[in-house]
Amino acid sequence: MAPRGVIGPALLAASLSIGCKSDAPAPTPGAVATTGTAAPPAAAESPAPQATEAALLAWLSPDATAAAFVDLDRPLDVALVAYLAGAPAPVEDLLRQISGARTDLDELLRIDTPAPSGTLGPLGLGALVPLESDPVLVYRIDGDPRGFEAALAAAGFERRSLDGWTTYEPKGAFARRVVLLDERTAALVSRRALGSGLSPLSAARDLPPSSLERQMAEALSARPRPVVEAAAGGPIVHLDAPEPLGGYHLSVFPWQRGGLDVRADLVPTGDAAALAEALAGRGHPGLDDNAADLARKVAFVPEGAVVRARLQVPGQEVQGILLGRGPGTP
Repeated sequence: MAPRGVIGPALLAASLSIGCKSDAPAPTPGAVATTGTAAPPAAAESPAPQATEAALLAWLSPDATAAAFVDLDRPLDVALVAYLAGAPAPVEDLLRQISGARTDLDELLRIDTPAPSGTLGPLGLGALVPLESDPVLVYRIDGDPRGFEAALAAAGFERRSLDGWTTYEPKGAFARRVVLLDERTAALVSRRALGSGLSPLSAARDLPPSSLERQMAEALSARPRPVVEAAAGGPIVHLDAPEPLGGYHLSVFPWQRGGLDVRADLVPTGDAAALAEALAGRGHPGLDDNAADLARKVAFVPEGAVVRARLQVPGQEVQGILLGRGPGTP
């Protein structure tokens, strides 16, 4: 993972609030790259976030330096989507871990329980906190929570009490312990974390909501709700940027039939025009031809002190390029 600076939650929330305003002024005609023709969806005015979203956000550490919400109802390659939108490596990696850890656990449990009655659901939240290299990942449980625990036990996870939390400790190579937060919510915490790794969850439980949590709740109240919402505060090293970023915000909305409307705001620490030029001219190592062609369609437009990225992807291209590996996917 690329190095990142440690910032206060207020600065991270400020970078997210910049992105929350991105719908206000329409981009300059011709400046937005799109592979379709329809206008982006209009969001409803300030509805309350759904209970499932709020239940996840309640476990967001007030000390988080980066956070992401993901709806993996389709096995979307969220890390590739983030790359297309100019995300720095820590944001890509955070989204990759939210998606990949759920899939890895599901595949492990199905070895001994081919059809578990309870599993980690598609809604996930990830957060990075200072001094830790691995994120805390939180998911809603789909189906029967007791069935989820039974599948963990069948796979050799040992039930323990740790720092007042009920945990399931893996005996094999699985890199995370499972923490039961409430009847419908579970966390995956790295076994390499300092101490038990549970202090971010204790802080989320015991301390008032942070400004970042409130900003995330506002962003997730949009209708249609974003399928990806991520924010990170700087300074963040970006391998394709001339200078570190001061902040990054990504929103991905459903669009048309199975398509995606991808929007991002990058806050430079230097010149916005230079950052936009660098991102527009970046190479795309490791991408196949179709994904590289899609990457070249992204518009990076400087607007004041911010660079805005925009791409609209029709459902056919999402199906062919952006779907990744998920539970039940061979």
